[in-house]
Formats: sequence, C-alpha cells, structure tokens
Amino acid sequence: MSTAEAVIEATVVAATEPTAETVTEITAEPSAETAAEPSTETAGKSTAEATREPAAETTTEKSAKTTTEPGAERKSTAQPSMDSFTETMFDHSRLDPEESSTKSKKVTEEKARCLENKRKDFIWIQSASGRKTLQGVLACIRECCIRLHLSNKCDLRLEVPPSQPIAERHFLAGKNGSDALKAYVTLLGDNVIQAEIILKNVKSAGGVFRAVAQPDVQWKLQQLQDLGNHIARVSEQACEVDARLAELSQARKFSLKSGELLLSAARTMKDEILAARTTIILPRKKSLLELYNFPPTRRFNPPLPQDQLMSFYISSCKLVCASYHMVSKQTAPQGLSITVSECQLAYLEEVLQQLDNALAHLQRLIDLLDKCRTPLD
Repeated sequence: MSTAEAVIEATVVAATEPTAETVTEITAEPSAETAAEPSTETAGKSTAEATREPAAETTTEKSAKTTTEPGAERKSTAQPSMDSFTETMFDHSRLDPEESSTKSKKVTEEKARCLENKRKDFIWIQSASGRKTLQGVLACIRECCIRLHLSNKCDLRLEVPPSQPIAERHFLAGKNGSDALKAYVTLLGDNVIQAEIILKNVKSAGGVFRAVAQPDVQWKLQQLQDLGNHIARVSEQACEVDARLAELSQARKFSLKSGELLLSAARTMKDEILAARTTIILPRKKSLLELYNFPPTRRFNPPLPQDQLMSFYISSCKLVCASYHMVSKQTAPQGLSITVSECQLAYLEEVLQQLDNALAHLQRLIDLLDKCRTPLD
C-alpha cells in the first residue's frame, strides 16, 4: 500500500467510525440544530412521505367525496321521495273517483238537508209565533190608543172604545226648586187651551212678570199630534198583517213568500214605532225666529217683553216650558239665558212603556225569522 492510499483509508475510517463525542451527541436529545437538520435517512423518509402526500390528499379528497356524495345523494333522494309521495297521493285520488264523488254527494246532501230544515223552521215560526207576536203588538198599540184618545184615528178592528179628552191643568215648576219660572198649562188632548207664566224679570214691577195666553187660534203640541199619527199607522199595519196570518193559519198555507212578507211588515211596524218614540223623546229644536213668529206665543196678555221668548214642548214624558232671554255676551257666551220649568205627564209614561213592549215583541219575531232566512238568501 502506498502512502496516498493509506491516507485515504485513514480518512474513510475516521469518517465512518464516530468518536466518543459523536456517540454521546447521538444518544443524547438532539439539539435544535440536530432536529432542524435531519439525517440523510430521515431526509430520505421525508422525501418519500412528501412524494406520498399528494396521494394521501387524493385519497382524503376521495374519502371526503365518498362521505359527502352519499349525503348529497340522500338529500337529493329525500326530496324526490316527498314529491313522489305527494304524487302518489294525487294519483290515488285520481284513481279513486268513486270515493271523491261519494264525499261530494254527502256534502251536497247535508247542505240540502240543512236548507230544508231551515225552510221548515221558517214556516213553523210563522204559524207558531207570527200571530202570537202580532196579538201582543196589537194589545200594546190598543193601550196607546186608549191613553191618547185615538179611537177616531186608529184601525176599527182594534175596537178601541170611543172617548173624548178632558181638559187638564198642569203646574210646571223650575228644576231644583227654582222659582225663576213657573207656569200653568191647560191641555185638552194635544191642544193647549190656556197658558199662564210667572217669570222673574228685573224690568217688571216688583221684579216679576205675569202673563196669560188664551189664544183665539188653534195651539197644538205638534209632537203629541205626530205621536198619535204614528201609532194610528201602526194599528192599521198590525191589524192587516194579523188578518192575513189568520187566513194563512186557517188554510195552512204558510210559505217562504208569506214569511218574507211577514218579516217586511214587522220591520215596517218597528220603524213606525221608533219614529213615534223619537217624536217625543228627541224634540225638534226651533230657531228663535220660529219662536218669535209662532202665533200662539204672541197672544200673551200683557205681551212678552221684547227680549223674551217662550216655548212649550214635550221631552220624553214631560211637559216643558222654556224662557229665552236675550242678554249681553258678557252675561252668557251665546247671548241667551234659558230658564226651564216642567211637569210629569203620567199618561205619556204609560204610552212609552207600551211602545217599548211592542218593540220587544217585534224584535223577537224579526230575529227568529232572520235566523232561519239567512241561509236561504
């Protein structure tokens, strides 16, 4: 062996056989530098793993696809399954026309049965409640005619005994014991035949103004006249309907048409009675010019002061006397001072009570007929 070969061999041996320091470093924990610089074997392994990673990723992607795709398939198959179920149901209904026809037929028969029952009730109410209700209404109207002495106005079939009103003198006192206005009014039916007023007035002697009106012209309380006219019309309508119901009951010919006529007549009578009540419950307000030009109030002796107007009217079941005194707007915002006195008319209270009873009878009949008539419209 030559000297050069010996040197090369020594170098190779030194490189392949580690020293004690090298062994110590290998057996100990690798330092950061050692961990950062892998050996050739580790590097080889890393290179192999690096070459295998794309394949792993491909496998993962495949597995992800395989795990995702079944879900997607399940989702896509779930929706069609619902649609197919619905389609199956529709197909089933289309394929079963007999069952559908049977159900439709049952519904139609049920509606027809219901309508037929309503028609029967509509006719039965006419025979069972129609005339009975009319008899109740006629009894109430008859009492009103007696109280108002309407034997000459009302229907003769009511058999109201003939009577003539008598003169009644009424004392009208101020509200809450006030003596600012007092009046004495003599009524004969719906006519005022005499009126006397006692009114506090600073311009009069002794501070009191006294005057009497005994007009030579007819002085009617228009509200009482209208009340009598409305009640007379109701009496004619009620007697006519009652006579017609008696004929139908005897012939047993109640029908849908007769029910409609009865319902219409009941509503007409109800409206007439409401108009009668409104006439006295809500008196029409007159203007000062109307009061000034009203002839009876200009028949007072001595004449009323120029700044004073008087009015007599009915409010509900009371006779009212009102005095209107023109004053400056400093005393009253409207430039008018109103003083009222009143008294109760017992017979009007009874008339209102009878009208309310007649309304209740008619309303019950209307409600019954309407309830059975509604499905027939």
